Amino acid sequence: MKPSVQKILTKLSENKVELGAVQDFERMYKIAESNLMKSEPEYGDILNKARSLNKEIKKIDEDIDNGISAYSILEKKSKELGMDLDSKLKGNRSRLNNFKKTTTQI
Repeated sequence: MKPSVQKILTKLSENKVELGAVQDFERMYKIAESNLMKSEPEYGDILNKARSLNKEIKKIDEDIDNGISAYSILEKKSKELGMDLDSKLKGNRSRLNNFKKTTTQI
């Protein structure tokens, strides 16, 4: 039994849609690949800078933590001696907290 003309046209139509989807995908792939190749050198540079910055931020965080620890020791010693810390020292301690908030946000 021969297939009807309508069945043949339907099948051809389906293949055309599938072929169109394949072509759309291939076109979008080529665009994405081309754009990536254009930006890859910049991307690599940015990635390296981000890694370097991350290391610097970790070091800064350690410095901040060391400063906070040193202040805590100083504060404890001054209380033992019955002395009040200078307002500049207290202000610097508050600034360390702000520094910590800043590095945490990065």
